[in-house]
Formats: sequence, C-alpha cells, structure tokens
Amino acid sequence: MSDAPITPAERPHHTLRLLDAWDATPQLRALRLERPRDFGYHTPGQYIALTTGDLTPRYFALASSHLDPDHIELLVKRDGDTALALADLAPGARVSATDALGAGFHLDAMRGRHLLLFASGSGLAPILPLLDLWRRQPQTLHLQSVWLYYGADRAEELARPDPLLRAEAHGAHILRAAVATPEATAGFAFVQDAFAAHAPPLRDAAAVLCGSPRMEAAVEPLLLQAGLPPARILRNY
Repeated sequence: MSDAPITPAERPHHTLRLLDAWDATPQLRALRLERPRDFGYHTPGQYIALTTGDLTPRYFALASSHLDPDHIELLVKRDGDTALALADLAPGARVSATDALGAGFHLDAMRGRHLLLFASGSGLAPILPLLDLWRRQPQTLHLQSVWLYYGADRAEELARPDPLLRAEAHGAHILRAAVATPEATAGFAFVQDAFAAHAPPLRDAAAVLCGSPRMEAAVEPLLLQAGLPPARILRNY
C-alpha cells in the first residue's frame, strides 16, 4: 500500500463487489474482488487505487495473477482510515477502484537469470503474481532459480498465501526473517541476514525489492557491492 497522492487521471471509476475476505496475518487482510472487463492488468507488479465511501483512495499492489480472468486479490495492511475501512468490509460490499496502473516489473531484465525477490510486510503482494507466472508459465521467464527473502516484524506476520506455498513446492527457495522473533525463522532477523547465508550466483542474477524503505535501503547496497548492476535491481514503481 502507498499513501502517495492520487492524480486526477487515477481516480477510481469502477464499482467492484467484494467476493471474499480473510486474515492473511493479524495485520494483513486479504481481499478478493470481482475483476472488471478491460481492466488493463497484464504484468506482475501493477497496482490499483481503491477506496470505499468518501475516504481518500490509496494505492494497493495486485496480489493475484494477471492470468486469473475473474477476480483480483489485494493484501491490505490495517494502517490508516482507508485501509481500516476496507479491512472491515464483508463479502458483498462495493468498493471503488481504478484500472490496473503502472507498467509492472521489467520482465526482460530478469529473463533467463537467477531471480532474487526481497519482500517485507505487505510488499509480498506484487511478488505473488510474479511467483505464479514463473510456476504456471515457466517458458515466459526461463529462470535459472527463484529465491525469496521475506521478512516481517514478527513470525506471525509472515503470510502464507497459496501462491507462495505453491511456488515453494515448485522449487522456489524461500527464506523467512522476523525482527522480533528470529528464533522462529532459522535465526534470521532481517532479510539481509538470510541473503548473506543463502544466495545464488549473482553474476547472472536480477533482484526485485518490494517493502519498507528501511528494508530496501539495507538490501540495495549489498547487491551493488556484490556486483549486481543497478539496471537489474528492480521495483514496481
């Protein structure tokens, strides 16, 4: 989720029905919404602006695959008026949303490489459709390997959505970290700790950063120092 101001061209104009909602963690609420026609969702890493009632719209990364034609999913962190109101909605409620926004991840930069994914908190959301694309259409990316370094403040805030578990069963290397409870995550408090202990060859790798500014500020210098070119350190904005 982002609190960046919504531009006039990005005002919500679709009315979507909430199909389902559940707690992904104590702080993260998963929402499944009907997917409108001509939604413009074509690449993992895109996002929407969403609101309910008269509240200020907020940006949320799309957490479901663009290959799913009937629904979209989001991970909403319970933080701020709009997010709290969205998290309280019951199935059947109506929300206001934009088309899918942004270009998504630069897939060409990761094609044929080892892919390193760094996510914290609700930053996991745009990673999930990328994992799903790798699993369902491996020929699209031809990745040599997939590594996810996923962190949260506490182990109970590490979500375990189905796309993550399916990717893990499919061979993705998933390393978890929890700042306050590292004993629950193999001793890793931060994603950079997990990366230091387990990393593929970086000469032929690309990395994706999705999460808190603190996490990204800690990880990016490590990747640059290891020789990863800036053009292969990717974000969805």
